[in-house]
Amino acid sequence: MNKISMFEIAALSITIVISTSIMFTPYFAAQAAGQGAWISVLAAGLIACIPTAAAVAVMAKFPRQSVIQAMPQLLGVFLGKIVSLLYACFFLFFAALAVWRMEAFAIR
Repeated sequence: MNKISMFEIAALSITIVISTSIMFTPYFAAQAAGQGAWISVLAAGLIACIPTAAAVAVMAKFPRQSVIQAMPQLLGVFLGKIVSLLYACFFLFFAALAVWRMEAFAIR
């Protein structure tokens, strides 16, 4: 099978969110929020679940397609391709941000 299942993408997303939150978010949140850091970590974790839930919902509706392949069918060709491009850019930006934060954490 060449595609990952809905369960696998949810498990991967949850694992990445939790591991990043546990390892790096407390340091940066405490630095920015001071004593209120615990609530910012909780809010960030809940907000991070929104894109994961959206991806799982799309994959449930289109089980044999990726999220990017399903967008044109869901939103129309033009808007679907724009949203797919934004989704890919969103992923690349936050992947780069995570690497940058890990690097900053490792140096300190």
